[in-house]
Amino acid sequence: MVVILIVAFLFSFQNADAQLPTVKTSVDKNNILIGQQINYRVQFSMPDNTYRLAWFSMPDSVGNFNVITRNKIDSSFSNGNLNFSQDIILTSFDSGRQVIPPQTLSVSTFDGDSTFNLFTDSIAINVTYSPTDSIMPFHDIKNIIEAHGGIIWAENNKDDDQGATFSFSLPVDSYENN
Repeated sequence: MVVILIVAFLFSFQNADAQLPTVKTSVDKNNILIGQQINYRVQFSMPDNTYRLAWFSMPDSVGNFNVITRNKIDSSFSNGNLNFSQDIILTSFDSGRQVIPPQTLSVSTFDGDSTFNLFTDSIAINVTYSPTDSIMPFHDIKNIIEAHGGIIWAENNKDDDQGATFSFSLPVDSYENN
């Protein structure tokens, strides 16, 4: 009985010193134009033979971002750690300060006794219409056109099946030249 307690004590002491898994997120740029792509990278590291990982499955859209490409999950081993990373290409068609929301990685101990979640960081991205941000947001332009008796509309591009064409018309006041 005493031997079993000592072994259990040593095992729990050894696990207390085990390095915890870590997760890091990064983007290649924090300022983009509407429709421009960003590279969102998730990196995860854990000591070998200590944890099991359930990788997250990112939906087709997260927040105001659309997923363009999900690259394969890369793995490597160095200095006793298993390292995993995945690059995901995102874009946004909404202007303003957008946030890539946190994703959940489920981690369990190798023996299956304990399960916990790690979360990626949420990352703020500024999405603008022009490099100088001199163009007004679309909803402001729409209000101005309609205030002057005009109309604005959009049509899907049929030739290349991507994007849309926005058009508007404004009434012209007639006047006589004196």
